[in-house]
Amino acid sequence: MTLAAPKNSLLSLPNELLLLVYDSFEPWDLLAHVCYHQLHSRTQACYARAYMTDFWQNLLFYNGLVTPFSEMEPTKAFWREAAFGYANHAWTCTHSVCGRQRLEANRAIIREKLETWNPEDWDGTCILDSRAADFRGRIDSNDIFRYIDFNNSFPRHDLDVETLSKLAGKCAFLRADPDVDDGWHTADLLHNHPIILDSFATFPPIDWLRIFHGFLEDEDSVSETTNDYGVTVHDALTLLATHLEKGITPNTIEELVMHGPWDDSENVHDPFPDSWSQSDAVLAAHRVGHWFQVTRWRGFGFHVFDETGYVATVDCEGKWLPEDVQSHIDRYTYPRTS
Repeated sequence: MTLAAPKNSLLSLPNELLLLVYDSFEPWDLLAHVCYHQLHSRTQACYARAYMTDFWQNLLFYNGLVTPFSEMEPTKAFWREAAFGYANHAWTCTHSVCGRQRLEANRAIIREKLETWNPEDWDGTCILDSRAADFRGRIDSNDIFRYIDFNNSFPRHDLDVETLSKLAGKCAFLRADPDVDDGWHTADLLHNHPIILDSFATFPPIDWLRIFHGFLEDEDSVSETTNDYGVTVHDALTLLATHLEKGITPNTIEELVMHGPWDDSENVHDPFPDSWSQSDAVLAAHRVGHWFQVTRWRGFGFHVFDETGYVATVDCEGKWLPEDVQSHIDRYTYPRTS
């Protein structure tokens, strides 16, 4: 037996009015649409026309998200289930820079950029063709990179991409406050936060990201990743994870202090406290992953590379470090593992 809906409830309305409620939702309000879809079979029926369009995929785009998938072309049901998963995480995640807060931040910059992007730069999936478009000065890194730090569990560089992809989120931590380096009690493993991992790495989203690693020798200095649906934070982390365990020579550390990872960097300064000796600096930053422990990762800067397009540099800035180098090292010696 089906119970009748209370007279004053939403479900007491006729179907025509339920459709009007559906039409009142903003096209980018992921949580409202998921909630309404899951409320009842009658409200779910309002989304019948959505199954014949890219509604769910576009909804994720407006929230700055793209879901990883296998070799097969994802179905419309795939995007719908992905939207449900992100909504469930948003409702339960209590981290100050994830959950609903991250969806709101992504939406805000997507809406801002949609007003300024040149339609001629777009392909059919609304992803910027970064090899063809002159986007220098019109692209921003996702500000979430400022909150990402790395523990000492750097994956081996010779692992396959699939394994690196799984490990990238397990060696990265998410801080609640990028300006406070007080150990790990306010941090959480990044792989626990799918909304952040699957957020676009840049706004506008780009289909191809080539990174210049100024802390490595020439043969390892450039690597790239592609994603036809938009390069994500996870894609960028996987690319970076290839190099985290690689060593940095003392001469390279000195060069980084003097010039940064790119010669025309606007943010060059000595990240080390005056109390640290040169050997202290080498001890604290002798691997690529350690460089991200003595600096704060701000995101990417874009530069002309060659006739094939642009290259992104890892943009870092100094952060507070203790006067004693051993105190700094101790903060990363026993990271949380769950």
